[in-house]
Amino acid sequence: MREHLPPQEVRWPEGAIFTLGHSTSPIERFMSVLQIYGIERLADIRTIPRSRHNPQFNNTALAKSLTAQHLEYVHIPALGGLRHARKDSPNTGWRNGSFRGYADYMQTEEFQGALEALIRMSRGKRVAIMCGRSGAMAMPSFAGGRRALCARRASRRNFIGNQLPNAHAYALRAGRRSENHLSS
Repeated sequence: MREHLPPQEVRWPEGAIFTLGHSTSPIERFMSVLQIYGIERLADIRTIPRSRHNPQFNNTALAKSLTAQHLEYVHIPALGGLRHARKDSPNTGWRNGSFRGYADYMQTEEFQGALEALIRMSRGKRVAIMCGRSGAMAMPSFAGGRRALCARRASRRNFIGNQLPNAHAYALRAGRRSENHLSS
């Protein structure tokens, strides 16, 4: 098995967009993951940026913690979930209504504009998008957002939960997805 570089030593592609779910992380652990990856701007894509059980991730508390570490907080609710499926939804392949609703929403101008803004943001500073769950594929906004970024050939990196990555990173090369393990 080959050795992998620590995240700080990896040469990430220009404009890479990282994904992260806060789960039940202590704020210190969450901040350390952001710092290890050199994240400069956190884009909170939760439609409702609050957590009843983890108040350290309420938008005001989180923004304050990020500012103290010289990191930027941006709330982009237009990329968030809680979308309802249209009655005439063409996305019938999704059995789960939340995923179908988000797939419908992804076809709107509002979503497309917010996605373009996120991609532009990633060109100036290293960006991570955040939702509440650690299992990114459990969130319609992460699953759908990942597909939308892939369709635009944007480079996206995934680190799940409050741990250093043991998931996959997806890099797009000439329209093909290649999967690389970030850690063994």
